[in-house]
Amino acid sequence: MSALVERLEEKWADTSERTNLLNKVSSSKVDTFLTHVDELVNDMNVMETLLDEIKDWHCKIIAEPGDHPGKCHLPYRFCCNGWRG
Repeated sequence: MSALVERLEEKWADTSERTNLLNKVSSSKVDTFLTHVDELVNDMNVMETLLDEIKDWHCKIIAEPGDHPGKCHLPYRFCCNGWRG
């Protein structure tokens, strides 16, 4: 990290901007932003898991014989493995 700061100091002529870039308030905002990004990624992973479960149940309802409410009458290959044309 110190090497990065040194490179920034060498290339940054305007000290007021450099101070704003490296101050604690800016750093805190970046940390807050990254925390929100991590929370969103975790939420999306949970949603992906739930969608996979829904897909599995959807395939079971379509593929298994029986009278299911709202049963889709498309062939199995269209519903469970994506469109295969």
